[in-house]
Amino acid sequence: MTEKVIIRKMQPDDLEFAAASTCAEGWQGESIFELSAAYRRDPTGCFIAEISGKNVGMCMGVSYETHAFLGVLIVNPAARGQGIGEKLLMHTVDFLRSRGASSIFLDGVLRAVPLYERCGFQKVCRSLRFGGRLEGRAHAHIQAMTHDDLDEVAQLDLNAFGADRRFFLESRLYLYPYLCKVAKVDGRVAGYIMGRLGHTVLAAGPWVASDRLVRPQDLLESLALEAAMIPITIGCLADNSKSAEILRALRFSEKSDAPWRMVSGRYTQPGMVSMNFAVGSPAKG
Repeated sequence: MTEKVIIRKMQPDDLEFAAASTCAEGWQGESIFELSAAYRRDPTGCFIAEISGKNVGMCMGVSYETHAFLGVLIVNPAARGQGIGEKLLMHTVDFLRSRGASSIFLDGVLRAVPLYERCGFQKVCRSLRFGGRLEGRAHAHIQAMTHDDLDEVAQLDLNAFGADRRFFLESRLYLYPYLCKVAKVDGRVAGYIMGRLGHTVLAAGPWVASDRLVRPQDLLESLALEAAMIPITIGCLADNSKSAEILRALRFSEKSDAPWRMVSGRYTQPGMVSMNFAVGSPAKG
């Protein structure tokens, strides 16, 4: 007899389980700090699957009014094959729909794409993954981000992403102030980049640049100065061909098993892809 699966809201004590799960999957950028930020943003959108009182899976949803992101859908290997992933997925989708989301996005790893397609998700484009080491370079127009920059950074991000992510931007600046940089042109913010420390790497993103910034890669090179040759990982949408060209020119290695950016519901591209040079997080967009 199959034991009953219970889907419940995540509690603060579950964050260690969540972090251990992402580490086991090799998702370097989703540390306990990142997961905690998503949980604080809206704990009602974070779910745990349990069997007989034992955690066996998790999923997180982040709502941005008419569109939303779903991420870190993980089922422990020993509990797979019982439909738990589908239950978690649909539970989170239903929650996001109840919040008014007409478009729900996710980055689907290749082995999970058939599950997502069965549940009504469609492919949009590849969500490319790059990694490597980069020798840093200083640039006069690239500065450390300060709290005073946040209004301009948040407005630039709103134009690029299509929704208000200020909560996550402030959280990232608080956690990693030395990994947050802005590019200024004529005294105004024309681009920014943020980094976060993963288990063994530095994850770069979000990385946003307007057309006023001639060389968006100056932001990445400035961030690399703080990395001290730690491996850097970056995710970008294939729709932004300029970002992929820059990363290939900088000799970053491209992973062959890049996930698919997928959507459930009405597809409208939020924000301006041409300004988005790196995603902030697969779970949060």
